[in-house]
Amino acid sequence: MCGIVGYIGSKSAANVIVSGLRSLEYRGYDSAGIALQNSSGNISVFKETGSVENLEKKLSNVCMLNQQCGIGHTRWATHGEANEQNAHPHYSDDMSVAIVHNGIIENHAELKSKLQKIGYSFYSSTDTEILAKLIHYYLGKYKKPMDALARVCLRATGSFAVCILFECSPNTIYCIKKDSPLVVGKGTNGVYIASDALALSQHAREVVYINNMEIVCANANDFNIYTIDQEIKEKKFERIEQGLGGSQKNGYSHFMLKEIYEQPDVLKRVICHYSNGGRLKNIPINCKDICSNQQINIVACGSAFNAALAGAKMIEDIAGIQTKVHLASEWRYETDCSRKSDLFVFVSQSGETADTISCLRKAKNLGHKTISIVNVFGSTLWRESDVVLPVLAGTEVAVATTKAYTAQILVFHFLALKIAKCNGILTNCKLKSCIFKLRKIPKLIKNYLSSSQNIQKLAQTCYTKNSVFFLGRLSDYNICKEANLKFKEISYIHSEEYAAGELKHGSISLVENGTLVVGVVCDEAVSEKTISNLAEVKTRGALVVVFSSLPKGRFSLVADEFVSIPKCSKNLQPIVSIVPLQLFSYYVALARGCNIDKPRNLAKSVTVE
Repeated sequence: MCGIVGYIGSKSAANVIVSGLRSLEYRGYDSAGIALQNSSGNISVFKETGSVENLEKKLSNVCMLNQQCGIGHTRWATHGEANEQNAHPHYSDDMSVAIVHNGIIENHAELKSKLQKIGYSFYSSTDTEILAKLIHYYLGKYKKPMDALARVCLRATGSFAVCILFECSPNTIYCIKKDSPLVVGKGTNGVYIASDALALSQHAREVVYINNMEIVCANANDFNIYTIDQEIKEKKFERIEQGLGGSQKNGYSHFMLKEIYEQPDVLKRVICHYSNGGRLKNIPINCKDICSNQQINIVACGSAFNAALAGAKMIEDIAGIQTKVHLASEWRYETDCSRKSDLFVFVSQSGETADTISCLRKAKNLGHKTISIVNVFGSTLWRESDVVLPVLAGTEVAVATTKAYTAQILVFHFLALKIAKCNGILTNCKLKSCIFKLRKIPKLIKNYLSSSQNIQKLAQTCYTKNSVFFLGRLSDYNICKEANLKFKEISYIHSEEYAAGELKHGSISLVENGTLVVGVVCDEAVSEKTISNLAEVKTRGALVVVFSSLPKGRFSLVADEFVSIPKCSKNLQPIVSIVPLQLFSYYVALARGCNIDKPRNLAKSVTVE
């Protein structure tokens, strides 16, 4: 989940790399560092704990930043605590090798033990230092960087994207790649390398996505890609999506708040992409691959998993096909009981979620047709899926997703309509009616956002709580799962979500005087049951806050506070219902003084298991 940047060319490497690291800081902000190499091959390393800004301040006092070759890193800690010693770049004791690394070396303990036996010592707790010294060992044995790196690719297990500087090979950056993402671009002023095209968008309009077990050798004018047998490979350039980089807050206090308010425009963009009048478009699914007796399996993690739960209900309700949602980190190790005809859908904002990618590869090896719902163009999930349905949310800077989540649910709605149309469940007239209802959603949310000041006042009464429960039933429960995740992600308050009828089966013992209970009640069919469950916690002293699209008067006996949610058709309600709860989480975190855009211990792109 770390970010890496490399540059070699005619400009200041430090300036280019620091700028790139800023755009990749969503991948980790525990520490940052840079290694610079002069024309004689000498390598200098600078690193600092905390944000890239801290590294930039440290570099401002350094007088040797005119070097034109370097590599940089922003870290999300996996091995070893977040301190300067464990920060990247890591290096050999004689400073002849320096590396930055995204991923995890799974056999690091075995490698460390063998290196220690032949005399290597270690200054950090990281797997990356072990990799640096393994490269140094093989360089001493095979003499040439390419030979050493080919051997390392075979010897190290796990996931890695690594940029390396060698003292013996000045004016050159080498890279190796297995499973973790790596892209290389060529601009007018040099060659640029990063773990995400986002960091290159200011410098290169086209990039090459490096494949597994490939080695990159870059100089100031060009780069080549080799197999581990050192056979040169053809470069396949792909254009970076327009508007990918350079997000600004545009007057908002946080990126998260800006992205919440961007949702109407994002949803309008999704609707325009997937529909034209009363017809569907840009859903390249062959109806022969979809039959009414198959099962659809959706695989995802985190907020994408919560979007998948809403999507599964849409597919079942609209298309009448059984749909099962799997946690990627679990399904990749489960026995596959699906039929070969079953369709698999994978969901990821970044398209680089390690567990989800592993599941995609598992499904493909089993012969399943694969569809991915992805926000980042050119990401691994995007490139390896049979069909891609873009989320079109644009760059999402805040770690806690908002606009990508609602866009994912909307894409699922279009997928459900497509499946229903393929199976003859949806007539042209009904399809036109569904799309007409969809087109009302962006304006509904926009109008709501312009008059939501009461949520900020509500947060002032809730931010001191130490424990929170979110309760709902059916689709409301799915919303509670995402609301709860947002809340704990950015406010650091312990919270849990429950299907409302389940709380009394044990966990109600945790409810005491003053416990905050948030009820989500939009599904009319189960509303009375949920109100009854809220009454149960209120009698035990809970402070009950209700978010509902139903009339306020229905909750007069149970609600201490009430937040109105705009009402829409049942299948679209999850897209609308989450918006007030996103704002609630934001304002509670704001009242607590939390780092909203960069919550502690989290990174946006989870590229490790």
